[in-house]
Amino acid sequence: MQAPIIEVRDVVKTFDVGRATLLPWRSQKKLSAVRGVSFSVYPNEVLGVVGESGSGKTTLGRCILNLETPTCGDILFRGRAITGLRHKQYRPLRR
Repeated sequence: MQAPIIEVRDVVKTFDVGRATLLPWRSQKKLSAVRGVSFSVYPNEVLGVVGESGSGKTTLGRCILNLETPTCGDILFRGRAITGLRHKQYRPLRR
């Protein structure tokens, strides 16, 4: 079997919400947009991501495209870790 083109391993993305930025002694609330998503896409495969409105589909896509940084987890493109790459380093991969 061929190697996967893209691998997503246990990706989590949370956002801070609430007023803790104004009141630092209060605990910051977290919103989990994506929780523990994992999949692999092999050559000649198509993957569809389906879910209700607000379920994190767009956030997952933004993490894969490096427009959002995942809170934790790994994203690999052709075996190379792309999580945390700078935009300049990521630009050639988007093609």
